[in-house]
Amino acid sequence: TRHGYEDVFLANFASMTPENEMKMEALQPRRGEFDFKTADAMVAWAVANGKQVHGHTLVFKSQNPGWLTEATGLDKVTGKGAPYDRDELLAIMRDHVTRVMQHFAGSVRRWDVVNEALRPDGSYMPSVWHDTIGPEYVVEAYRAARAAVPDATLCYNEIGAEVPGPLADATYELVAKLKAEGLIDCVGFQMHVNGATPPARDAVQENLERFAGLGVELHVSEMDVDVSALDPAARFDGQARIFGEVAAACHAVAACTRFTTWGVTDAATWLGPDAQPLPFDASLAPKPAWAAIQRGLSL
Repeated sequence: TRHGYEDVFLANFASMTPENEMKMEALQPRRGEFDFKTADAMVAWAVANGKQVHGHTLVFKSQNPGWLTEATGLDKVTGKGAPYDRDELLAIMRDHVTRVMQHFAGSVRRWDVVNEALRPDGSYMPSVWHDTIGPEYVVEAYRAARAAVPDATLCYNEIGAEVPGPLADATYELVAKLKAEGLIDCVGFQMHVNGATPPARDAVQENLERFAGLGVELHVSEMDVDVSALDPAARFDGQARIFGEVAAACHAVAACTRFTTWGVTDAATWLGPDAQPLPFDASLAPKPAWAAIQRGLSL
């Protein structure tokens, strides 16, 4: 039940990241018309219960409103053929970043400004923003965010950059560039893990240590472990080991200050029920992964 879900969250978590309710399609469904009702309710509930809120996300390739990406029958994901020229789209992006951050300025102090700007090979991901503005849209988004709420904590969030490789290298270069301009404070490594091919703890820790050298906070920002490909008899033990190793890698690096799972229970996950990817099962009971996370973080 909703009440039971809320109870598990309140008893076990210190921070809430809305999964979809702060993305552009939710907050600006029509150009210039903002709908904060659902997000406001979530934020108010979290704050009333003494929880932090992590804002997610201001600029993203996906989950943009139809008026932005489909005005002329455009591809919903890539936004190919956007009807706006560069200057107009820059203005739309800056206005969205400014309006949203200032609306929540009293209660949401930390934001994923840009989410998933890069491809696995380290090149820029096609999107309505990239294809119209160019790769500099990322820096422009952070400049707008810093100007909107100067004391906000600004993060970059990426998927698949948690171990050394081309994507981690490109992410490092991007973060270093933003840091040199004073535009970034933290980096989120999503950690959506396939239980059959988990990252090695040493590789995760090595990567975190490298990024810590940039002087930014580091977050495990969206972790889940899909166990659908594992032996049913041992899948939850395997899942616990993976969660525990990533938590321990985070704990070993002082700059790693937040560990967030992408959901609370297997009853509600973007991966679907077969994945069973979260530390509480569908009946809200803790799985072995929950104790493993706590051990890894030495809580």
